[in-house]
Amino acid sequence: MKKVVLGVAVLLLVGGYLFSQEVGFDTNYVWLSYDESGYPPITVDTLYPGDTLTMHVFAKPDTFEVAGLAVPLAYDTAVFELVETAIDSSTFDGWMFIGVNDTVMEIDTLHPDSIVGKVMWYAVVVIPPAQPLPQHEVAHVGYGIFYVKDTVPGTEIDSEIDTCWYPPTNHIGFSNVEGTEEFVPNWLKPVFNLVGVEEGSSESYVLSLENVRPNPFKAKISISFTLPETQDVELYVYNVSGQKVRTLVRGTLNAGTHSVTWDGRDDAGNRLPSGTYFYTLRAGTREITRKVILLR
Repeated sequence: MKKVVLGVAVLLLVGGYLFSQEVGFDTNYVWLSYDESGYPPITVDTLYPGDTLTMHVFAKPDTFEVAGLAVPLAYDTAVFELVETAIDSSTFDGWMFIGVNDTVMEIDTLHPDSIVGKVMWYAVVVIPPAQPLPQHEVAHVGYGIFYVKDTVPGTEIDSEIDTCWYPPTNHIGFSNVEGTEEFVPNWLKPVFNLVGVEEGSSESYVLSLENVRPNPFKAKISISFTLPETQDVELYVYNVSGQKVRTLVRGTLNAGTHSVTWDGRDDAGNRLPSGTYFYTLRAGTREITRKVILLR
């Protein structure tokens, strides 16, 4: 059996701009982050085929308050499979026309050699007393969950998640409250390098998070994961709104396989309602997410 390593390197196209805040940038930007706070942007990372990659979309407008927003992205379907997307309804509370369009496959003029999927987060028309996105503040737009596909061992493939440019509307854009002005913010483009590695390489273990069985479950499940080295880890559960409901593991663990039981309760011991939940393993700078359904 072959194993493949996905090395993730991010090209920060900041055009000479520097970070000026703990979270965010000193002018208009849209970027992806593994963290729900939006900081830092995606950094160098290593992933494995079969991992599920959760990337949060963030925007920071500095030119004016934003009352209309569109963030379309393109991805190579040979590398990624889109699993789920959502817009953060709390960010756009009271707005009209909010949602996500996703997985429309077509030839992208920016990526002529690939069939791409495209996904667009959009939110337009503020209805009073709803508020527009304020200047100089970071806004969580939503998230996308991507499945990392396998590739050929021993090969290197460059891929990226880039903006869509399907004229006249499908481009990143902010519009003001009056509806008289629109501009395209700066974009931090993540570039992915897939590198094939033969099984039996120097790593005895690879970072992994198992899909649970049974799924859906009613009473409790056992969640297993493997660490390649001794490191600080966190394993937590969050709901479809992105709220963390249960922390299962937090601390330093040795290399090897570990297992923990979740009984469908939150950190306060309350029984959680039926629904879809996500459990995420965070080890160093890496993060893997799986989905599970709880039935009562």
